[in-house]
Amino acid sequence: MKNKLSNFFNVLFKSYGQIFFCNSVLFGFLFFIATFYNPVMALTGLIGACIANITGLFFYSEESPYLKAGLFGCNGILTGLAWGHYISINPVSIAILIVLSIFCSILTVILIDMFARKYDLPVLSLAFVVSTLIGILAITGFNSDIIKVTHSSYTIESLLNIEKILDSLFPMQFKTFLKVLGSTFFLGNLFTGVIFFLCILFYSRILAMFALIGYLVSAILSYGVFGHSSKILETSIGFNCILISLVFGGLFVVLNIRSFIYALLAISIGFFIGSSVNLCLKFFNLPVLALPFNITTLLFLYPLKTGFLDTVKTGLYQVPLVHIMKPEESSIWFKKKRLLEDSQKVVLSLPFYGMWFVSQGNKSTPTHKDLGKYAWDFIVVDTDKKQFSGSGVKNENYFCYGLPVLAPADGKVVKVVNNVLDNEPGDTNEEENWGNCIIIDHSNNEFSEISHFKENSIVVKEGETVVRGQLLGFCGNSGLSPEPHIHYQLQRGKDLSAQTISANFTNFAKNKDGFKFVKSGIPQEGDIVCNHEIE
Repeated sequence: MKNKLSNFFNVLFKSYGQIFFCNSVLFGFLFFIATFYNPVMALTGLIGACIANITGLFFYSEESPYLKAGLFGCNGILTGLAWGHYISINPVSIAILIVLSIFCSILTVILIDMFARKYDLPVLSLAFVVSTLIGILAITGFNSDIIKVTHSSYTIESLLNIEKILDSLFPMQFKTFLKVLGSTFFLGNLFTGVIFFLCILFYSRILAMFALIGYLVSAILSYGVFGHSSKILETSIGFNCILISLVFGGLFVVLNIRSFIYALLAISIGFFIGSSVNLCLKFFNLPVLALPFNITTLLFLYPLKTGFLDTVKTGLYQVPLVHIMKPEESSIWFKKKRLLEDSQKVVLSLPFYGMWFVSQGNKSTPTHKDLGKYAWDFIVVDTDKKQFSGSGVKNENYFCYGLPVLAPADGKVVKVVNNVLDNEPGDTNEEENWGNCIIIDHSNNEFSEISHFKENSIVVKEGETVVRGQLLGFCGNSGLSPEPHIHYQLQRGKDLSAQTISANFTNFAKNKDGFKFVKSGIPQEGDIVCNHEIE
């Protein structure tokens, strides 16, 4: 019983923390204490949280990550706070709040199935928005004196004195920021704003910074659109922009310069969505709540979660819901993930017999750059480092032309191009720049791509399984190739032009300043290399 009670309070206070994405019982408890600036709203928020969490237990076990993270309680709290803010409190309105909190939890279950399980999208506070708007709209329709739509302003007297002291301490814009921050809990005052900001700051300096960024962007836009920045407090657009900023400030998207720009774009779009939503809902005398935040966040996360925006090209790396944590920890997690992903699984041998010269290595101009930076070009040279005999005007003059090309590891052939004409030395084919080529799937999202085979020389077919050292074809001069050579790269994906990855070859010898055996390493430009032992 003691453990159950302890778990209940842990989930309860985490629910408060989740409103600002702070996965902390301590800071959640402090957020809870701050709501007592208005005791009526503190009570309605607590009722909403308890009812929502209890309802959630009918759908999930106590160990459910959705319950333990405070997702149900978070929506219940906001429903309760909004109810205490907009509706006069009496037994009838409390009864309606209980019903709405149950409804909010049912919506949360539906949204989890629609968003989280299907697309790995967060549910956010959409259930709170829908249930609260329905509740307020219904109450307005009752037109009863028993329940009035009115703004609650009950505050403890001593806290009003603290408010006056705080008012004298901060400059105007920072005071507006604190009030906007407090209005996330429908408590637009300095006392709660200070508590919220300090908690966020101690929890994560990055989140605190993005809270300020979200406010500043919305304030600048508000000044440009409305002529004064205070409009963001009046319309609730400000706290929506702050929440959007937090989401894209390293929580759901790994923080880097591109995600920072993406965050600025999301905040800006969120501001205009908020302005539009405010205008529409004002017609029905309904509040904006967190609707702009939910719309904008889902709008900007959906392309990342579904792969519509290419992660590699955009540099926007989404964080799976199961790994959501503070931005500082997300960055560490992502670095570890990249190291694990980039660690090579396949054991590679050099794709040829005999000694070959590395004419172009990794990160080398003119062609080994950007996505294709981890690639090699191999040729055959004589003792004078010359790659052809005679005048070199024919492909047959080149020492590597027509030599066997081997499979570097076991795998399945997933692509073969075999009908591109060989170029005359000095000419290139820019339209079919890969020339005759093979892509081999080694599993673990690792693919070997070998290019510039001789026309019609490839002896394997798509779908065929190959083993290390098996003959694939013969070296040619097709594609973007001014002279015969082999191009090799290990890449992510089975498409041409996929992202290359740094690769090590095993058990080879190299000669630059004297031959030496390499158990595992990267051939460097200018090396002469061969498999296993000096040949």
